[in-house]
Amino acid sequence: MQEKLKYIAIFLIIGLNLSACKKSSDSGIIESPIAKITAFGFTPVDSLPGLGEAHFIVEELKDTGLIRMRKNDSVRYGTPLTRIVPKISYMARPAAVVVYLKDSMISLTGHDTLDFSIQPIKIWVIAQDKNYRKWYKLNVHAHTVNPDYFNWVTLNKQITTQTVGRQQMVIAANQAYYFINDGFRTRLLVWDLTSPSAKWEEQAITGLPNDVNVRQIYANDTQGFFYANDTYMYTSADGINWNQHDLGIKVVASYMFFNDSIWLTGYKDGQYALYSWQGQLTDHSNLLSGTSLPQSLPVEDFATVRFQSTSLHHHAMIAGGYNQDGKMVNGRWSLEYNEIYKQYRLVDLSISKPNTPAFAEAALVNYNNRLMMIGGVWEDQTLIDSAYVSTDEGMNWVALTDTANHNLPSDFGARKRVCAVADDEYLYLVGGEDLHTIYSDIYRGRLNSIGWDPIGD
Repeated sequence: MQEKLKYIAIFLIIGLNLSACKKSSDSGIIESPIAKITAFGFTPVDSLPGLGEAHFIVEELKDTGLIRMRKNDSVRYGTPLTRIVPKISYMARPAAVVVYLKDSMISLTGHDTLDFSIQPIKIWVIAQDKNYRKWYKLNVHAHTVNPDYFNWVTLNKQITTQTVGRQQMVIAANQAYYFINDGFRTRLLVWDLTSPSAKWEEQAITGLPNDVNVRQIYANDTQGFFYANDTYMYTSADGINWNQHDLGIKVVASYMFFNDSIWLTGYKDGQYALYSWQGQLTDHSNLLSGTSLPQSLPVEDFATVRFQSTSLHHHAMIAGGYNQDGKMVNGRWSLEYNEIYKQYRLVDLSISKPNTPAFAEAALVNYNNRLMMIGGVWEDQTLIDSAYVSTDEGMNWVALTDTANHNLPSDFGARKRVCAVADDEYLYLVGGEDLHTIYSDIYRGRLNSIGWDPIGD
C-alpha cells in the first residue's frame, strides 16, 4: 500500500509540474512535440576518475530508444555505480523526465543521484506539448575485467637445451633475436614474431669476439645491431655477420641505442667522457660535468630503456647496476634530447627522488606508455620479487605488490638478468636466473585494456 501511495505522489508531482509548464495558446509560443535524448553521460566526480569520460551510444528505434555502452566503453573497473548523477541532453527541452528503477521512479531535476547498479533502467521523456512521450532503455555497466591485469601465455619453457649464461633478446623488423653467451662463445637464435607456430632457428655468428657481454647488444629496426667492447664498435645488418670498427677510445660501458646513435662511456687521454657513435664518435663530456665518472653512474649490470616523453622529446634512462668502483648504485640517469634546441640533457633523478635502494641486474621496459622495472637484486643480493612501475617518465616508482591487480606469470618467480622487451601490443619476458637455475623460457603478456576493441561501431 505504501509503495502505491509513493507512486501516486510522484505522479501528482509530475502532473503539477506539467501544468506549471503548460503555455497559454494566447502567448503565441509553440510547444515542441519532440521527446528525444541526443546524448547521455555522467557528471564528473573527482573521487571517481574516468566517470565523466564514460561513452554512451544513443540509438533511435521506431517508438522507443536504447542508450547503451559497449564493453570497452563502460565505466572504469571498480567504479561504484550506486550514487551517480546523470547528464542528459535533449533535442528539445522536455516537460518532464522520469527514471524507472527496479522498485522506484524519480522525476529528474538535473541534480538527482541515482543507483545505476540496478538493471534494467528505463527513462520516460515527456515532450513540451505533453502529447508525445518516448521510452528509453538504459544499459550501464562497469568493467568486470581489470584493464591493468596481464594475460600471460607461456610460449616456450625452454628455448634451448644448451648451456645458457648471460642472455639478451631484442626485437627488430618483427623478428626476435635471442643472444646467449656461456663464457666461451656467443650463439644466436631467431624467431619470427608474426608466425606463432614458427620455431627458434639457430644462426652461426661471425665477426664477434668470444667474450661478448650480450646484455649490451642493442638493435634498431632501420640501422641494425650494435655492440661495443675494448676499443671497438661491432655492427651488423642482420645480427649474424658483424663488422669491427676502431673507436680510438677505451670503452667503459655501452648503454643503449638512442636518437639514431649508440651511447657509451669511454676513457681517453686520462679522462672519462660520454660519447655517441653513428659511424664516428661525438664527445658529450660536457654532460658529465667533469673528467671522472659520477659515483652514481653505472658501468655494469645496469638497466636501460628508451621512450618518447609526453613533451614529444626523445628520452632514455639508465638505472641501477655497479659503478666503476664495483659499488651497487640506485642512480636513475635520464637522458633527453630536445628537438627544438638540438640539445642533450643528462640528469640523475635519484638525487631528488630516491625511490628505491641500490639495485642491479634488473630489466627496464616501456610498455603501454609507462615504464616497468622487472627482476634484479638488492644490495644484500636478495632477489627483487616485485615489479615496479613509473607513470611519470621515471621520476617516481611504485612497487606492484598487489599481484591480484598487477601480475607477472604465475610460475615466473623472482629472478635477475631477465630480458624484457615490448612492441605495441605485447610484453615479452625471457630467461633470467635465480639463485639456483639459469632459465631460457619465454612468456608473452598483454594488458586487458590493449586487447579491447576500438570504441564505436
